[in-house]
Amino acid sequence: MTLDLSTLNPEQKNAVQTLSGSLMILAGAGTGKTRVITFRIANLILHGTPPRKIAAMTFTNKAANEMKERLRQIVPKETSEKVFMGTFHRFCLTILRQWHECIERPANFTLLGTSDQLYLIKQALEEAHLDGLNQAEDVLYEISKCKNALITPSKVVSEEAAKILKIKDLGGLRLVYENYERLLKVNKALDFDDCILKTYFLLKNYENVKEKIRTNYTHFLVDEFQDTNHSQFSLLQELVGPKGNICVVGDDDQSIYSWRGAVYETFMNFEKFFEHCHVVKLEQNYRCPNVVLAAANALIKNNTLRNDKSLWSKNPHHNEIIFKTLKSHADEARWIAERCLGFLGRDYKLSDIAILYRTNSQSKFLEMGLRECGLFYKTYGGQSFFSKKETKDFISYLELIANFDNHIAFWRVVNTPPRGVGIKAKEAIFEDAENLGISPFRFLQKNQDPFAAKLQTELDRFVDDIETFHNKIPVDASDLEEFFSSIIGSFSLVTHTARTTKDDEAREKKMETYKDLPCLFAAIARQAFKDKTFSLRDFLELVTLDPSGYEAKEETTNHISLMTIHAAKGLEFPIVFLAGCEEGLLPHKNSLLSNKGLEEERRLLYVAITRAKEHLLLSASQGRKKGNYIESNPVSRFIKELPLSFEERKIQAEEKEEIKKKTLGRLKSLRESLLEDNN
Repeated sequence: MTLDLSTLNPEQKNAVQTLSGSLMILAGAGTGKTRVITFRIANLILHGTPPRKIAAMTFTNKAANEMKERLRQIVPKETSEKVFMGTFHRFCLTILRQWHECIERPANFTLLGTSDQLYLIKQALEEAHLDGLNQAEDVLYEISKCKNALITPSKVVSEEAAKILKIKDLGGLRLVYENYERLLKVNKALDFDDCILKTYFLLKNYENVKEKIRTNYTHFLVDEFQDTNHSQFSLLQELVGPKGNICVVGDDDQSIYSWRGAVYETFMNFEKFFEHCHVVKLEQNYRCPNVVLAAANALIKNNTLRNDKSLWSKNPHHNEIIFKTLKSHADEARWIAERCLGFLGRDYKLSDIAILYRTNSQSKFLEMGLRECGLFYKTYGGQSFFSKKETKDFISYLELIANFDNHIAFWRVVNTPPRGVGIKAKEAIFEDAENLGISPFRFLQKNQDPFAAKLQTELDRFVDDIETFHNKIPVDASDLEEFFSSIIGSFSLVTHTARTTKDDEAREKKMETYKDLPCLFAAIARQAFKDKTFSLRDFLELVTLDPSGYEAKEETTNHISLMTIHAAKGLEFPIVFLAGCEEGLLPHKNSLLSNKGLEEERRLLYVAITRAKEHLLLSASQGRKKGNYIESNPVSRFIKELPLSFEERKIQAEEKEEIKKKTLGRLKSLRESLLEDNN
């Protein structure tokens, strides 16, 4: 087997040819890290390392599969398949099943999913008589934090745990944690976090097992090292030892998962623990143009705790970064959608475009802007606003109000909120309507054989309300917000949600959806019907959620991608929009009180910026709707940290546009006055 290294740049070649000891590769965004990892594995094999002794750890199955495919292109398939390439958890499962007796489990132990974990947590809470005081989801979250910090039940009440958990009732958590562990053992099961935790303590407590594994695996590689948490880094220390062969690849400037336990300081800790660490910096970027990299470099240099590096590129594109401040979130969404149309007119495809944002709640406004312009899109990393149950329920009410013969809408809303229409009542309505050849709603209008008194009263009120709204459909889009609000109120949709949703956060989000719907839908209608009479049926065609709607089907590839910045990590697009560059969003309001939080938010913007291969467009809104009021936030402090030329160009462009508008206005006035004088 031969290996052609001529396609690698000098730094990549250095990393590939460093085969022993500890190696840290600081791989900036778009610098070809996957290529370096696979070439390094191939070079290890070429220099005599048995492939079965190499373990490459990733954080996702997708990344592992990509690495496997790349390796198959360099070495024979039968050789590549002997290398372990997979997630930390998969590697640990292999070890735990082999040494299952040491962890008091059978070899075929069960790995629990979240729903099964919650079921056991509820039992553990009941056993501790704490079920009325705690939500199972909250307790599971705290136990997961414990396991990621290698804290066992007996250590929960320690000072170390108190700093990490930041909850008052540590004694109660310890009791529930102990009960949960007992239930896991009874059920011959482990949970996801146990994969790392149990493997760590297995190696820590059984020296013979540790030596056996170190003999079986002599070379470790870790991708996306900046995403490791405390338990994963501790596990690596046990697997490798201070003098072992380990290569880690990552970028501390892209460490954005502290909420998942990732610790960006792992790079500093790595050099302290692993002896004589060799460091290689990959700074040549193969993705972004230099104007984008200049902005990214200038931004990230404001972070104090980082390894210094500066990205550069041979990318020929030199399109200037665009920044735009809009008056409202609706104007921002419309501006983005119109710019998307502009790019399509320049031979770009929908799939070339990504719209990024800090929080999922921003997507609903952006979706509406795209729908207004008839652009197909798909949301990633969060639920589409138009696919939420609350939105679907509301649209179904509108569909039935518009058309009494809409069967699907009728069956969705007739018992939402509950009116006592059980299965027997539904079967009776269906059969009688079918026999008469009419829709279920028209059957209720004509029904001569009443149901039981209580149910009939509910159905009569339901029919009357639908008919009333049908007869009051506005013809002017400016009256719609009140009309939509009345529908939500008359059918008690908010009241029902408040009464039936136990989780406080989920309840707040659902109620906020209902609060936003009238305003947002009215805005779409005003734009669509500004020059004509409003039609509810035409409006519903505009926002319908059937497969022909604007949100792309699962199998469709030509669509605009909408996603959070977190979900965009590792991806790249010719055109990147970043919406909501405002204080409170980016940086997020929850990060404003600590320098550590601000630095992670700055890394988030760095990640967003470095997704762009050709064009980067940033935007902010002067006013953003929050519940029943408009919140005004200044432009993000991070925008001011971008190069001065960027700011100057933006200001000059805005000033020129304003001068142009004023000049045209004066010319128009002058022309009109001249025409009047001539007449």
